[in-house]
Amino acid sequence: MTRYNAVVLTVLLGHSASIVDSFLSPASPSTKMYKRDCSSYSGGLKRSRQENSFERKGVILQAYGSDDNEDDEDMSGALNDRDWRAFRAKLVMSETDSERDPERLAFEALDPDIWAYDTGKVIEKGVIILGGVEQDFGFGLRQQYFHKAVMLVLDHEPNKFTRGIILNRPSSKVLLDEDGKGNISQWRVWFGGDVQGFDSMTPEIVCIHSLQKEEVISKSATVMKDIQWTTFDNAKSLVADGYAKPSDFWAFCGYAGWGPNQLAEELDRKSWYMVATDSNTLLQEMQRQAFDQNVRNAGLDTWTNLMEMIGKEEIASKTFDSFDDLMLKEWARENLLSDVEKSSYDSKIRSTFAPSTQELNHKDPIDKVIEQAQATARGDYLGPGTLVRASSAERSPFLLSKQEFHKSIILIISDDENLTAGVILNRPATKGVDLHIADKKLGTKRIVTIPLRYGGEYTVRGQNPLLWLHCNKNLRDSGVGTPMCVSRGGIWSCRPEEVSNCIAEGLAKPEDFMAVSGISVWTKGEKGLARGIEGEVRVGNFEIVPQRKSQTVFDMLLSQEVLSETNISSNLQISNEAWAIGVEEKNSQEQESQYGNFVLDQNGDEYQEDDSRVFKSKVKLSQLSDDALKSWIAAFLLGQPSLE
Repeated sequence: MTRYNAVVLTVLLGHSASIVDSFLSPASPSTKMYKRDCSSYSGGLKRSRQENSFERKGVILQAYGSDDNEDDEDMSGALNDRDWRAFRAKLVMSETDSERDPERLAFEALDPDIWAYDTGKVIEKGVIILGGVEQDFGFGLRQQYFHKAVMLVLDHEPNKFTRGIILNRPSSKVLLDEDGKGNISQWRVWFGGDVQGFDSMTPEIVCIHSLQKEEVISKSATVMKDIQWTTFDNAKSLVADGYAKPSDFWAFCGYAGWGPNQLAEELDRKSWYMVATDSNTLLQEMQRQAFDQNVRNAGLDTWTNLMEMIGKEEIASKTFDSFDDLMLKEWARENLLSDVEKSSYDSKIRSTFAPSTQELNHKDPIDKVIEQAQATARGDYLGPGTLVRASSAERSPFLLSKQEFHKSIILIISDDENLTAGVILNRPATKGVDLHIADKKLGTKRIVTIPLRYGGEYTVRGQNPLLWLHCNKNLRDSGVGTPMCVSRGGIWSCRPEEVSNCIAEGLAKPEDFMAVSGISVWTKGEKGLARGIEGEVRVGNFEIVPQRKSQTVFDMLLSQEVLSETNISSNLQISNEAWAIGVEEKNSQEQESQYGNFVLDQNGDEYQEDDSRVFKSKVKLSQLSDDALKSWIAAFLLGQPSLE
């Protein structure tokens, strides 16, 4: 087919000549294409017993503009049998035999209905968005569900809005629906995106299907050939009328959305890859995920398969079992398991329930005073001046979000009926605080720099942005500062001028003080999720540091330095040692789980695995949590995407 014919066919396709030309130009990255051996689809993809992976034979074809005179009737007839993307794919593959590498032809016959190619930056309904892995900042620390996502664009209005659903996040959650006549139907619901998703007060469910009945089509919107979508209400109505079964639909809760030009800008940052593929490939992958994959694998195989189909297998292989992969698996474990499955895992780790602050707040004031006095006598008082440290659970409660709290040491500075406020003490930042010291005896001045510490994400209006602290007995005896605790021991706060004067008079050294910027807040309310620091301790997210150990912990943290790329590891080592010291000694046997290593999979069957490691990985959860903290420090304190 000549280039002239290609331009004429753009009228039939309803797309601009520039778009079609991009698929015919040998210089375009869109011309790489993969076709899978049709034999791999007889009975589904072939699983390798040794590798437990999916074998596929294929060939990457480089398309060139051809001057052959092909059968125009055959080409135009393709529009009646296939969607326009399949026709475009045929154009991509229309190179002549003389231009092909003979070695690439040594394969069995290929199914023309199985195809995929990189569309460059073309955004349109029915295109697939693959999560990119080449951008500076990935999704390891936030929004892990977008990492290596496979999204289908349902709607695209240029310069307005783009909506898509994630296809490779199957869950084992089931929605029970009663039709009003006592009939209950079960709908397996997959995670479709973060907008109106699982955690939303008004979730939106989109149902994907490939049904061809006219009654179904009339209530559906076509996305691409053989793939349509409809609302959950429409799907239930079709089931009630006998035109379909719940198993005919893939139900997705939530969607992903982009504002005007947002997706195009993210493409420029290599956050995504745009791919066109056939409906058979998508339906086969979704079917495989539904029945062959554990939801904790988070659909990673589907992303890898499509990357290989578009010639990006090298990029895919380099990121296998990466930090972001492992974080995604942990996100899937936390969010995609059914309640039954999740309870069988969580019961072995720690309790996930805590009393609401309604119980904590509605105590008699006299009872509160008595409890605080008793707690002080025991050494586990919880209030202003108390140090708490993050949980020692193997699976850190701060793995997927708020990683700055992992192995943190926090000083409680206030606690009332509305909220608890505290400051993190073991997170030095890249900035230091310059102390201008005047030596009164020698009449000289010098500048001493101490680390500025990140205390939390909030600031208090109208107050000094820095909180100065010391835990020095000589200074306490001299009355320098104000005690944080009613016992007048432990950690004291002080003013900047007091710090300078004490150093100038020789009462203390610069290294005796901490300067903290920002505070952390735990709100209180009637629900268990907003419970203040007391509720956080009860649920196991934090532990009280015994008062007798406060001095040792504080002194150890004073040896940390202003953060830099070269000392991040040494600073973390000091931080972890101080965190380890702050624990109350327990019998090691008491910390072992009373449960065995058997858990339920998504089919209700028992199998044995190591709960201390990430699913299908050799990486321990404790190590992943430490890596997540280090990545958080690199990203948010150093401003670097990684330290590799």
